[in-house]
Amino acid sequence: MDTSNYIAIMTGGTQTAEDEYYRSFLENASYIIAADSGYDVLCRLNICPHSLVGDMDSLSPEYVSRLSSHTFEIHRYSRDKDKSDTEIALELAIAKGSSKIYILGGIGTRLDHTLANVYLLVRAHEEKREASLINPWHKIDLLTSKKTLYLKAKEDLKAKEEFISLIPLSNVQGIKTTGLRWNLKDDSLRWGSSRGISNFIVEKEASIQINQGLALVITTRETLY
Repeated sequence: MDTSNYIAIMTGGTQTAEDEYYRSFLENASYIIAADSGYDVLCRLNICPHSLVGDMDSLSPEYVSRLSSHTFEIHRYSRDKDKSDTEIALELAIAKGSSKIYILGGIGTRLDHTLANVYLLVRAHEEKREASLINPWHKIDLLTSKKTLYLKAKEDLKAKEEFISLIPLSNVQGIKTTGLRWNLKDDSLRWGSSRGISNFIVEKEASIQINQGLALVITTRETLY
């Protein structure tokens, strides 16, 4: 977990088995935003957000009663809104000024919601913010031109239990990687290519850099973190 200053967005749609994984991210955040039923997760962890946003259509009835004595901001929207609760939460996080944003959860059984949340990383980049999408099995980062992403090997893992995938969101050029089983040197990936999936770290630290384009770096662990 990065200990630098960041805003945490707790999304809904997660499973109760995931709750404890998010605790350290939430407790170390400078500001916490609950996106609709992400408030349920916070209640189960006994953590209070700074803001709650959304149409409140998926809050558990057992936690709705707590809102009557809340001490945090509530931004309530109509169910007929034209953006997701997570996007609204991201806009608030951007407005709060933090350069780093962790979107916790957001990778669930609804593929449409998951893809929309992944593309919110591009929205954050357009606003000059760095965002990551995280759940117990995945961490998704956006890699942009001239940026180097460093990845540390997990000491408790065997090499092939954690996969590193590079997924182009455009035609990507000037790719340079180090510390991976299959490294690239000044290479390219075309949009739609699956060439970059299922790599893994073989050194203490790996790095991925591109000179042009946009790509996702997805770290996947087969077992619960």
